[in-house]
Amino acid sequence: MNDKRNIYTVRITNDNENGIITGLLQEVQSVYTDNRQVEFNPLTALCDLQGMISSTINRFMDGYDKHPFFLGRKYSLEYSRERKEGDFLDMMVFEDDDTPSSTLRRSLEILENIISVNYFELSPMIKFSLSEFEIIKQSLKLKFSCEFGFKEKMLFLDRFYYPPITYSYETNLKTIFEENKEVPYRFFYTCYSMEDIIFSVFHYLILMNYKFNLCKHCSKYFATTTLKRKFCNRKSPYPKYEHLECEQAVRNIKQLLARRRKVIYDKLSIYYAYAVLEEFLFFCDRKKDDVDCAPNIYNLNDYEKFLSKDNIKAKFMKSEYLSENIGIEGEKALRDKFAYNKNNFPIYSEELP
Repeated sequence: MNDKRNIYTVRITNDNENGIITGLLQEVQSVYTDNRQVEFNPLTALCDLQGMISSTINRFMDGYDKHPFFLGRKYSLEYSRERKEGDFLDMMVFEDDDTPSSTLRRSLEILENIISVNYFELSPMIKFSLSEFEIIKQSLKLKFSCEFGFKEKMLFLDRFYYPPITYSYETNLKTIFEENKEVPYRFFYTCYSMEDIIFSVFHYLILMNYKFNLCKHCSKYFATTTLKRKFCNRKSPYPKYEHLECEQAVRNIKQLLARRRKVIYDKLSIYYAYAVLEEFLFFCDRKKDDVDCAPNIYNLNDYEKFLSKDNIKAKFMKSEYLSENIGIEGEKALRDKFAYNKNNFPIYSEELP
């Protein structure tokens, strides 16, 4: 069996010129011949690990290997000193008492608790101190190392690099970043296990004072420096809008629904009894309020279905509701049919959406 240790590098680059944060995970040494690399989003990658392991059986959930940290390799939770074909087992865990199952499971459980507690308590990540992080690092026997630097241009060359910061007794992290707040910077981690990879990214988020919030569209956690940010930068899961990030997708979908609502309103106001128009507006406004409050997949889909051609024709555009077919008495009868009780709910509802 090949006992060569796996070594990885994690690069997190913040391009302050345009606010883009990128991550790159590379295998620089492994038991495999095809060292791989993959880009990842440092603000969502940790949150996407939630629910990765089944709570009932000792295995990963289906599709786990699509997460960038796994580099497309199969990872076994079963402890064995004999490598299985295609399994990604870190050799260094065999030097410890812990098995791949216990160390990785414990890492993911710790991470999940930190993210969810941080969100529900709405507490800034800065309160999770580096001293607390050091306790976790020792507990999980993490061995990653870290260095960082700011972008500089090479002398006599049209190229840039990130020379590591040299530490001294005068080094103050906060002061350094305040003095270079417009300069792109990069964190460079050397890792030796999956746990190292996971917590190296978490280490970066702690240093940069990130918090966790829940995206109001895709309903997944993401890291942010301000809880005022309500949307992550993942691609939207909403059908036909998967090419857009969550916030832009919500904006486009709401614009489409607003245009559709206006078309329906115009047609009802011209050709149909006023009571029908009132009823449409009542239900439409309720669903729009739901979307404005929480533009998640369910509410957007519910509002879109309500405004669908088939639903509007079936519920509101019946021939007997046409204004030309309704006299004064008919209009009054129709108003009684669509009357509201004192709690503002329609009395007649069996045919309504």
